[in-house]
Amino acid sequence: METTILLAIFVGLVVIMAAWREYTDRRYVIPAQLRPILRKYWKGVKATKGTAAQSLIEHSDIAASILRIQPNDPSWHSDPITEPQERRLKELGIKITDKSLKYKGIASKLIGMFSECEPGTITEYLEFFGIDTSEISETRAKLKHSELSGNPDSQMMWDDRPADRAQLLYLDFYGLTKSNKLKYLEAEQIITEHSDNQLTEEQLDTWPDIETMWSELEDPDYRNSLGIKQPKQREYIEAVNYYLKSPHHRPGQFDEEKVAYFLTLKNHALKQ
Repeated sequence: METTILLAIFVGLVVIMAAWREYTDRRYVIPAQLRPILRKYWKGVKATKGTAAQSLIEHSDIAASILRIQPNDPSWHSDPITEPQERRLKELGIKITDKSLKYKGIASKLIGMFSECEPGTITEYLEFFGIDTSEISETRAKLKHSELSGNPDSQMMWDDRPADRAQLLYLDFYGLTKSNKLKYLEAEQIITEHSDNQLTEEQLDTWPDIETMWSELEDPDYRNSLGIKQPKQREYIEAVNYYLKSPHHRPGQFDEEKVAYFLTLKNHALKQ
């Protein structure tokens, strides 16, 4: 008798669960793991089942921060949501139903949860603290940056970081004296003073190209496209100087292939 009752209850539960699953498949639902958070912070925000919005589950630990004003939030954060943003949210399977949440900043953060963070100052900052940025979302990166920069100890470590690769290139390229333990801010001060007072307008225009190529040479695919191996800094500086002094150089232009050409030559001798 008891077995029959338990079996009936089990079958009833299976039927109810199947019906509920069919029902939820046809409407906007909030992922189960997010429901407590969304009830507290995201009232009026719904995620469509079976879309990219389900990955919100992976970001549930930052859900509360989406609606909080962050120190680095832009001035337009509280502007009305735009039509392109609404269209993008719909594509992602996210729907903001509460008018009080339809802000440009909130929509930007929601969309940013599904956008890869582009390399730049924020990724450089996070990588300095050992955070992998290869698959981090734009929103998560910004929130983590805000968290770290708000910590006095972390900010002190960041300010005290060593001079970076681009700074060392500049100092060696122009023959500026540097100490073995040169800090980033110290190098920045030296470079700013030198560039403001010593460089010509043409040199100022050319330097970003020199620095960019040096950075791109770290990429094996880029080196392969030029047919060269990873050069030492000294070799790169010599090749750039040969190029800038050669008949191949034209003011206002920087030909990376010609620099690569000099890198392939023994002693970087100019061959006519």
